[in-house]
Amino acid sequence: MTMRRLESFLCLMMVGLFACSEANNDDDGGGGSGGSPADGNGGSSTDGGSSADGGSSSDGGSSSDGGGTPGNSDLVINEISATEDWVELYNRGDVAFDLGGLGLADSDGPGVPKLDESITFPAGTSVPPGGFLFILAKQDAVVQPGEQEPQTECAPGSSPCFYAPFGLSDGDGDELFLLDGETVLTSTVYPAAGAPEPQSWCATPDGSADYAACTATPGAANE
Repeated sequence: MTMRRLESFLCLMMVGLFACSEANNDDDGGGGSGGSPADGNGGSSTDGGSSADGGSSSDGGSSSDGGGTPGNSDLVINEISATEDWVELYNRGDVAFDLGGLGLADSDGPGVPKLDESITFPAGTSVPPGGFLFILAKQDAVVQPGEQEPQTECAPGSSPCFYAPFGLSDGDGDELFLLDGETVLTSTVYPAAGAPEPQSWCATPDGSADYAACTATPGAANE
């Protein structure tokens, strides 16, 4: 009897030890696998946060600040007299327009500015909101292509102005370009015989995209 009891006792101890070992293994495995996904999720959420920072690329939308795209310039070619060879620029914006370094050219073909005869406005040249700037063309005997200086002998009411060496074609029509380097900011087509003398080709009202022959008003509001 004593031997049987001893064997039974030993068997019970072995069963208990085995059960305890299994329980410990289960606890360790569960903790390890549970901790690992938790850590992984923590990492990915952090990564996700940093990828969200990529949203700052939407700052590139400032490139839509649009001021610098073709046709969207606040400074526009407002009036053209091909028979008298002059051009009027107009600032339709709410703030002064700095056109230092910008250029003005006539056409070397449809949609193509004649860069070798363009003029460049000097640094510090600006047009106030609602203001005008007058350019007297066909002054090749007085000025050369390139950077210009303000002039004082201009049409009444438009001093100071600038001189341009290129002339304007009334019979064949012409096109004028406001340039930033070789980039066209805005352009205006003057149709062949668009405005019989003494009229000019005007945006009506000032700063609009609608043009027609009108009474010439250099340096003043179009009528």
